[in-house]
Amino acid sequence: MTKEVKINIFSLQTDGEGSTNESSLDYTGNIMRKDENIYVSYTERDEEGHENKVLLKFFVDRIELVKQGSANTTMVFKSGCTTDCEYKTGYGILPMEIKCKNAMTVINAAKIEAKLDYQLLMTGEVLSTNSLKIRIEEI
Repeated sequence: MTKEVKINIFSLQTDGEGSTNESSLDYTGNIMRKDENIYVSYTERDEEGHENKVLLKFFVDRIELVKQGSANTTMVFKSGCTTDCEYKTGYGILPMEIKCKNAMTVINAAKIEAKLDYQLLMTGEVLSTNSLKIRIEEI
């Protein structure tokens, strides 16, 4: 059974040159629990106004983020691990790596809070250092 949720994503990003960008975005979506796993879906708009469907998957040992729309990707965040991902756009495929320092999730009956600290790399160079705080509450 799915339930409606409100989602807040706070992002702090520092690019390879040291410029910092901070944002806080709110969405409405749906949550589904299956066994020990939790799935949260919502729709976001990119800078050009295109809709992207987003699915957050919370597992015991990792968090996955799947985006489909103007660009497609699956990102896997597992504490202390480096994972590969492909960022697929209309212009081609960009191979990247996610070096995850921390992927922590706290789940209780009323809300889910997750924190991700990671670096995004391409050909071994750091593109950005990122910190995400995700808060999900049933409506």
